[in-house]
Amino acid sequence: MKSANDQHDEAWLREQVSMMQDWLASVQADEPGDRRRVEAIARHRDWLEACLTHLTQRKAA
Repeated sequence: MKSANDQHDEAWLREQVSMMQDWLASVQADEPGDRRRVEAIARHRDWLEACLTHLTQRKAA
């Protein structure tokens, strides 16, 4: 069973991933030529997703 802190961390990470995805889509739509910015946002989103995956796998074990 997940602790309240783990549940909070997981919810926070899911929210952050969602916000990064929304921001990425917005930048891609509004500034398609700004490849460096798009790549930076995508890297950050990927890092957050990796953290979330690690957290959920660690708790499943």
